[in-house]
Amino acid sequence: NWVPVFALGCISSWVCDACALFGGKLFGKTKAFPEVSPNKTVEGCVSGAVCAVIAGVILYFALRANYALSLVCCMVTSLVCSSFGQVGDLIASLIKRMAGIKDYSNLIPGHGGAMDRIDSLLFSIPTAYFCIFLFTI
Repeated sequence: NWVPVFALGCISSWVCDACALFGGKLFGKTKAFPEVSPNKTVEGCVSGAVCAVIAGVILYFALRANYALSLVCCMVTSLVCSSFGQVGDLIASLIKRMAGIKDYSNLIPGHGGAMDRIDSLLFSIPTAYFCIFLFTI
């Protein structure tokens, strides 16, 4: 079933992104990838990943009645998805930097276009599928 894949892939990525922003603002001192994304910090990346795992625990309790997923599966999948989501975001930032643009479009003022909203999902959703597949073999 695709519900756990999309739930874990999307929620992990979105929670990670939001918490990385706030964690970086609160605790960020060490630049993670200054050449690609100058505002990203190691502390923000770690904050995002930790919060994504917490979201994975919450999703486990939300999904367990209808889907045979273990708590460990949800936690690991959330961690891996958040990490790959950050990689997707960095790759999109690198592509934009190489092209000399800030956003893919101005569809959403201050947030860029649709691609700026889903760049991390392009990596996290397939990762969720792969992780859940591995845990359910």
